[in-house]
Amino acid sequence: MYSPKPLGHYGLAKINYTHFHLANPTLLDFVVHRLLFGNPRDISDFNYDSLARLSLHLSNTERSAAEAEQESVKLKKLEYFDRQARATSAHRSMPLILEVRSFRLMVQIPEFLVQGLVPLSAWREDLFVFHPQRLELHGQRTRLVLRAGQTASS
Repeated sequence: MYSPKPLGHYGLAKINYTHFHLANPTLLDFVVHRLLFGNPRDISDFNYDSLARLSLHLSNTERSAAEAEQESVKLKKLEYFDRQARATSAHRSMPLILEVRSFRLMVQIPEFLVQGLVPLSAWREDLFVFHPQRLELHGQRTRLVLRAGQTASS
């Protein structure tokens, strides 16, 4: 959240702090540059209220842009997975088991940074028994043992 108040930087423990995006400057970078290095007459264009409004507007705009980017990435991943589901020779990923429960697995596909739940009912070829002390699932027919940290190849 941008602010005209000199709040410092909590992570760097700096009292007087501002940030520049040198490689890809934003409107706020130009304002800060103008305030720090501009002509004194130009600086009089800015007062606390105008900087507060601009800070709020730019904070909201950046947040919206970040959310739009995340949504765009999600949509592209879904399009890719939809194409893979329809393909005759789909790419095989190695899901990582993050969590084991009595009725489902939480898995992640690391190469795509996606997570999801896999219900045990999806495994029609085996019946799994949950061992809560070890947080493992044991396949009765296949003897397959599923636990957190395993990949599909483990």
